[in-house]
Amino acid sequence: MRSLQLLSLLVASFGLVACDQTVTVQNGQIPAQYLLAAKTIVGNYTGSAAGIPNTLTIALNGNQAALSGANDLLGSACHARLGELLSFTYNTDSGTPVITGASFALDPGYCVTNVLASQVDLSFTGTRNFSLSFLNHVEYQNRCYYYANAELPNHGLERGEFTGPHGGDHDGDHDGDHGGWHGNPYPNPYPPTPRCYIEAVNVYTYGNFSR
Repeated sequence: MRSLQLLSLLVASFGLVACDQTVTVQNGQIPAQYLLAAKTIVGNYTGSAAGIPNTLTIALNGNQAALSGANDLLGSACHARLGELLSFTYNTDSGTPVITGASFALDPGYCVTNVLASQVDLSFTGTRNFSLSFLNHVEYQNRCYYYANAELPNHGLERGEFTGPHGGDHDGDHDGDHGGWHGNPYPNPYPPTPRCYIEAVNVYTYGNFSR
């Protein structure tokens, strides 16, 4: 009985933790049940991305959402264009849907060979602030890790144990012990060996906006 009560408590506790749900849309059109939530994030947001000041506008035309900017998000030489809503995330922690993130189309324009992004991702804090990110480019970096080589078998003796005239007197009779290295013939394991490979690292551009 006690186990059942504990299980019920755990289920109830996990039920209180709501995970964000993702909705993918077509032609920027938001399903009717999320329109009220979407209207709370509509407006003009000022801030900057990659040091470029801008005002970004989230607009609703009926149920179709789009993002636009007063300035080119990638710099004036790119002629980049922001566009329609692609998807959004929401949770129902408060009992009704709350928008937590959104992705909008991005056309890099003349900078298509330098900027890999095809979308801009927004992450909302409340309804008046969001952070922005998009994939800028990929860097190929040389990564090296060092792995210790296996030690040689020591045949039951301590690794690198030395006895003999140059190793000091071990039995206390002051006659100098004869012998030498026992077990592993080297005082230390072989030096570590580098293992290197090329790793592709995504480099993102970030920004913060508020209203």
